[in-house]
Amino acid sequence: MGLTAVEKILARACNRAVVHAGEVVQPAPDFIMVHDGVVRGAKRELDAIGIDRLAAPEKVVMVTKSSTAARAPPRWVRSTAAPPRHGESRTSSM
Repeated sequence: MGLTAVEKILARACNRAVVHAGEVVQPAPDFIMVHDGVVRGAKRELDAIGIDRLAAPEKVVMVTKSSTAARAPPRWVRSTAAPPRHGESRTSSM
């Protein structure tokens, strides 16, 4: 019988012709997605076991929940009457 789609993907990532269900494999990822909400915790855990750099930082992609700003309560939006901060000449509301 042929390989499943997952077996084909894992075989390619492991640089092997085939892999089978039940095998323990160590595929090389094309990229690594990290949600911005777990970055601090992940850094803390990596520091705790002595890892101070990433093996392939060019493969890391940080994602965030894009709908956060769109669903922010109105109290989070600065009004035009707010004083300028950090060199801003004026502020605006959404």
